Amino acid sequence: MVRKFLPALMLLLTPQHVLAQAACIAPVPPPPLKGAEASPEQLRAAIAQARDFIGRANLYENCLRQELQAAQDRAAADGSAMDTAVDKQTEIRIAANRRLKDKVSSDAASALDAYKKAHPR
Repeated sequence: MVRKFLPALMLLLTPQHVLAQAACIAPVPPPPLKGAEASPEQLRAAIAQARDFIGRANLYENCLRQELQAAQDRAAADGSAMDTAVDKQTEIRIAANRRLKDKVSSDAASALDAYKKAHPR
């Protein structure tokens, strides 16, 4: 009987900020493609994967912002000061996400350019 209630009890006793941190999961970037060696289908798939990743990365960034806003709202409701480490950590994660989006976009553009150079019309 204890085994059934222990997980629920642990969940109830976990601080809210710990639960909120697990809500936003960073997407995994697609592998880069060597455009000069790719087939048209592979190139289209790589571009679609890049677009999908960037869309999921935008959702992740929005999730991080919502988590930060929720933490700020909790601090305001409690009348306590917002932990600056939470704010700083969120900004670091957002900046890293943006750099990764830029890299994935650049990799896809480079693959397209390499494909066009290897397959002139």
